[in-house]
Amino acid sequence: MMIVLVGASLGTAARADKLPQYQQGWWQQVAAAIAASEYDIRGGGDARLLAVNRAQELRADFSATGASVTPRSAQDPGWSLGISLLGVEQYGALVPAAAGERTAADRTVTYSRDDIVETWTNEENGILLDVALSGSALLGNNSQLAFRLDTNLAAVVSDSASQIDFYADGVRVARLGLRASTPGAGGKPTAQLEGNRLLILAPKTPGIVNKVSMALTTAAGEDTGVGPSTTADSILNEEQPDSNFALSVAAAGDVNGDGYSDVVVGAPDYDVGQLAAAGRVLIYLGSASGLATSPIWTRDGDVAGGRFGSSAHGAGDLPARHR
Repeated sequence: MMIVLVGASLGTAARADKLPQYQQGWWQQVAAAIAASEYDIRGGGDARLLAVNRAQELRADFSATGASVTPRSAQDPGWSLGISLLGVEQYGALVPAAAGERTAADRTVTYSRDDIVETWTNEENGILLDVALSGSALLGNNSQLAFRLDTNLAAVVSDSASQIDFYADGVRVARLGLRASTPGAGGKPTAQLEGNRLLILAPKTPGIVNKVSMALTTAAGEDTGVGPSTTADSILNEEQPDSNFALSVAAAGDVNGDGYSDVVVGAPDYDVGQLAAAGRVLIYLGSASGLATSPIWTRDGDVAGGRFGSSAHGAGDLPARHR
């Protein structure tokens, strides 16, 4: 089952009245809204939480304990990188992080663990991790933040200890870089690997660290750059040239649960048989290569001049039981 909210106009304004809107950058606005919505977290409650990152070619699953990152578009991912917070080591002894509560909103997933708040944010420039520390979790000269890495990749710490590169068969596929720390802490934290543990050490100079930030990026995101393509992935057409096809366009959420955003398109001046300008609404599925060129779902208006589809709004991702 799919839910799409569409609307008809209140009147039967001439078709030419709508043409200026078509000509004044409507697609740029729609494309920006669709692109922005692609980075929102999908799922909720106790269900699986998923982040898809087109710019970095990554996807991340957030379990109750942490994130698992894989390539976005590969049928067989080939590699995976799991990152989960263990806790804070103080004087060589680990103080485990509390299980905490996992919540999601817009582009972020947050784990609230008593004195540690771990926030993942899905952005075009990477999958970002911010760890806020308070109370007993504050980092000093004799403490360090500990993560567990579950991966089939080879991990190498840079000479500056500010980033960890991950390699598959000698090719770098991901990088985890330290972005920032507490202002005035007397330097940046550094990274260290011990087996499958990643340790974030406080600066050697005096100061207390109450925030550590990192960014997970890929070779593709760094080497090819991030920005809008100048070539269309898909070209959509409707058989009636005067139907005002795509006068209304909106992100429909992930209708079929495949991890890609789908699009709802309105053609409010579509003629349905003898019903002039009754209107039509169509849904196109997204994929790794762009939008499908044929709609998966079509609905026609049943009132002449009703202009069904003059406005369209997606209802967001659907739970699996409603698909």
